[in-house]
Amino acid sequence: MARVTVEDCVLKVPNRFELVLLAGQRAREITSGAPLTIDRDDDKNPVVALREIAEDTVPLDHLQDSLVRGMQKHVEIDEPEETPELRLARSSARTRSTRKRSRKNSRKTCSRSRTRRSSSYRRAPPRSTARPRNRKKSPDPRSPTPPMPSPATRRR
Repeated sequence: MARVTVEDCVLKVPNRFELVLLAGQRAREITSGAPLTIDRDDDKNPVVALREIAEDTVPLDHLQDSLVRGMQKHVEIDEPEETPELRLARSSARTRSTRKRSRKNSRKTCSRSRTRRSSSYRRAPPRSTARPRNRKKSPDPRSPTPPMPSPATRRR
């Protein structure tokens, strides 16, 4: 049943990869409670989505837009254009904050350099984090193993 549905959908959406994305998006919408445009007939959501695409009861543009919006990680918000006064105020605020940061950073580097120069400052040698290799265990000389009987000395 799904094979016939896919063959019908390929006529509407020629790229099979895009068809999979659109049908998956519609199936997710159906799962989240979107109204069906055709009868279910005991079919699962992906098959219903393919049947809706094949019968053109769902707009493909809407599916593509919702798919793109769902995959976006950063949504750009249209902001009003800046006026020259606002631009000037922002640039002066930026220069003040960079001056403060540069002062703080210069203080940090000075204190670090003094600490490193002192003779009492010594770095501990790095510890090895490698695990010991698995070695074949040699038999313990304190616990003797009984010798194996040879085939000739075995009793039948």
